[in-house]
Amino acid sequence: ASPRPCSRALRGRAGTWGTRAAKRVADMSGKAIQGGGRNGRGSSLSRLGKKGDSKDDDEESENEEGKKPPEPEPEVISQWLLLAGGMSGPQTLASTEVLGLEANECFPGPPLLRRRWGCAAITLDGPRVLVAGGFDGEGYLRSTEIVDLKAWTVTEGPTMSIARAGCSAVRVTRHQVLVRDSLDSSEILDIEAMRFRPGPQLRSARACAAAVMLDEHRLMVAGGYDRLGCCDSTEIMDLRKAPKEDEWDDESPPSLEKARFWPGPRLSRQRGGCAVARLAAPGRVLFIGGFDGQERLNSTELLDLGNYVIPCEKRPPVIGEKVVSKDGSAQVADLYKPKKKDDEGDGEDSDEEEHNDAEAEEGKPRKKNWTLADRDEATIVALYDPELDGDSDQDDDAEEGTFRLADLEGTESAWQSIEGYGYPPHHHMAWSVGPTLCCCRSGSAAVLFPTAPLREHKPRVVVAGGCDDLPNQALRSAEVLQVGEATQFMDAVQMCERRAYCGASVATVLGKLGNEPAEKPSGEHEQVPQESEPAPQDATSDDA
Repeated sequence: ASPRPCSRALRGRAGTWGTRAAKRVADMSGKAIQGGGRNGRGSSLSRLGKKGDSKDDDEESENEEGKKPPEPEPEVISQWLLLAGGMSGPQTLASTEVLGLEANECFPGPPLLRRRWGCAAITLDGPRVLVAGGFDGEGYLRSTEIVDLKAWTVTEGPTMSIARAGCSAVRVTRHQVLVRDSLDSSEILDIEAMRFRPGPQLRSARACAAAVMLDEHRLMVAGGYDRLGCCDSTEIMDLRKAPKEDEWDDESPPSLEKARFWPGPRLSRQRGGCAVARLAAPGRVLFIGGFDGQERLNSTELLDLGNYVIPCEKRPPVIGEKVVSKDGSAQVADLYKPKKKDDEGDGEDSDEEEHNDAEAEEGKPRKKNWTLADRDEATIVALYDPELDGDSDQDDDAEEGTFRLADLEGTESAWQSIEGYGYPPHHHMAWSVGPTLCCCRSGSAAVLFPTAPLREHKPRVVVAGGCDDLPNQALRSAEVLQVGEATQFMDAVQMCERRAYCGASVATVLGKLGNEPAEKPSGEHEQVPQESEPAPQDATSDDA
């Protein structure tokens, strides 16, 4: 038999059923909206109707519930200071602790996988901190660990090619970290690939030295212990002088592996196990504490790089000095018009005006403004003199806090405020005496925390832990220096436990920590009993 009659019958039945079903759906939906189904909770169609997209249904549901559910609070960015590992008398620590901006006390962090002191800590990105190298009580370590404060986890990191202790780590570029230790070699961590490769060779081997990026191009290593004792020497690596990665490409970045270290300015005294912090103010680095071979130090040294613009308000300008734009933007001012004198006729002025009009008629552009481009220097040609105020020899536009400038072409400007200008960088490094610590300490950790202004918190230098005058006795105290507001350090929080030669770094977390305690501990953190081991010496031996 042909399938066509059957298919027609099915289509006919389907059409009939579809018409009847549509009517039933309409009736059921009407009843469901009015009173619900047999079980009193309404049919599935009624529940779907309540979740519809119409505005009327939303308003009815809001009226029934009375109010909308509260919106989740937006996550905010916070910074936390992580202290990892270290030594406490005869013990090598595997514990960590965390200090927040809002808290007045430290609280325990996630424990490390291995005990280590003389290790280095450096922020990778956001909440992750790399802890590298160190001494576990039996030997030097090649291993690294990654502490994630957001996930509150500690995982194995990439392995270094050589076991290293007395380490320091510096973020040289966005994707490269340099790790150095008691040897004259270094290693570079590629953050994207998470692999180590050989780095540049230092001029001398030194343990427990301070390493810091002076600016985006220069890295300095200072102090520490060499084979003869404490050091006061420094060495600097300048990436601008390093060969290119691709010698045939002028735009190729400098090769960190091929860079060389050169002698730098000496410290005022020997500082083994000193700490360093780059201040928020541009061009200033603070070297903190240390051991000079006889005693531990409470002094600091401030290195002024001279690579920044000094505002003209800081000191009085002098005629003949060079100035630049303070904010880096182009400066525009009116042209200088000499003051007319009554005893002189107007013949010269009228001749000059006629000459300018003739140039304008010839189509030559006539200067209307005095301009100073970015990074160009101008020369001070006139200063306001209060003794000549009201004198005929001084222009009427001159007032206190103004001067006149001449650009590279010799064109002079009208009187303008000194507030928009500054003295150009001189790039001469100079040492000066820094603020005094509250107590003597070596082997401490120093960081700028927070690293930049964060809400109402301003950057401050935090110095934590270290060794005091008692042999191999670690400190539990911390000190802070309010940058730009205070001239000396002040006592700060007490750490969970005593620790020296630990790693310290600042991690940035979006939202809350992975295991942030509701209440901060007030007493000393209970340390898990550890096997006692020989007390490490003050790092004056070769093993340090």
